[in-house]
Amino acid sequence: MVTPVTYTAYDAEGKVVGGPTTGEDANNYIDPAKVQSAIQNVVSVVEQECRNIATAVEGIEPDLKEALVVNGKTMENSAEKVCSVVKSVPAQISSLINPLYNLAVQEHDKKQLENNEKALASVSASGGNVKASN
Repeated sequence: MVTPVTYTAYDAEGKVVGGPTTGEDANNYIDPAKVQSAIQNVVSVVEQECRNIATAVEGIEPDLKEALVVNGKTMENSAEKVCSVVKSVPAQISSLINPLYNLAVQEHDKKQLENNEKALASVSASGGNVKASN
């Protein structure tokens, strides 16, 4: 990730004539680490809740074998299908929201570059030889 850069302008004698000025940290606008943490939290909660649903459905399977029989068929297959679908939900959600981290990094870096350019422009206006440091 792009980090804040500090700029300082020096005159011919090496005296500071501008700055130091640091580009504002883009984490103040979008923090990819927090986005990643939120994504992991969502995935974790979905996994746990889907396990709970699957366990509950599996718990009633024996009753579904006996409770409703029509022409010799029970609801047992339906329960197995429901469990299969419920167990696949976390992976589907994860694949949909994981790309949000990369998007957050891209937007963070874009903002950090913009902030660094503003700091550079501010220091450059004072004249002198501008040097960057992290």
